[in-house]
Amino acid sequence: MRQSDNSLFKPTAEDIFEDVFSDLDQEQAVEVKAKAAEEAMRLVAEKKRGEIKYANASRDIANFVNNADLMEQRKKDYQMSAEFEGASGVTKIQVGRNWSRMLIAGGVIGILLVLILLYVLRT
Repeated sequence: MRQSDNSLFKPTAEDIFEDVFSDLDQEQAVEVKAKAAEEAMRLVAEKKRGEIKYANASRDIANFVNNADLMEQRKKDYQMSAEFEGASGVTKIQVGRNWSRMLIAGGVIGILLVLILLYVLRT
């Protein structure tokens, strides 16, 4: 096996390719080139599908966040959740606001503070 000058220990991918390709007859070389072209097309298509998934997920997530902002501005209780499939997997987002719980908790804390203040003032 021929090795390039810049590699002392391991053959490079080019070295292996040249070694294998030099041993092929004309028919085998044509077959290998056809398979390589098929694989290249498959990789291009896979890359394009990933780019489309990424673009769609990015757009959908931006819309989700904008909708969550609108819900937040209304100061009402809400729950939102969604899953977005991107090129690298699925992203799940959950957001919500429970204003009534916050009001109850704030009221309880306020009452406790008033009671503590009254107790301190009595003594």
